[in-house]
Amino acid sequence: MDFDQLFKQISPEELCDNFNIFTLVGKDFYAITAGKENHCNSMIGSGGGLGLLFKKPTTWCLLRQDRYTLEMIQKEQTYTLSYFPNEYKEQMLF
Repeated sequence: MDFDQLFKQISPEELCDNFNIFTLVGKDFYAITAGKENHCNSMIGSGGGLGLLFKKPTTWCLLRQDRYTLEMIQKEQTYTLSYFPNEYKEQMLF
């Protein structure tokens, strides 16, 4: 499978229509990824938030200072949050 088959980008409005926000940020595991296509780093996230800041869709998550993913976010000034069905929880925690 290629990237487009595995991942689907959705707008914040679609997220709110299809998912329970409190479950996504409070109970589900997700991957935080930063970097570029040829050099990136991912980690498991839990907690955080989604909302509006100055009328723009916003996400936030807390990372320990020693995490390499944080270094990548600071360097690139961007990150993605990827949510997976619960059937992949064991693989994500590995």
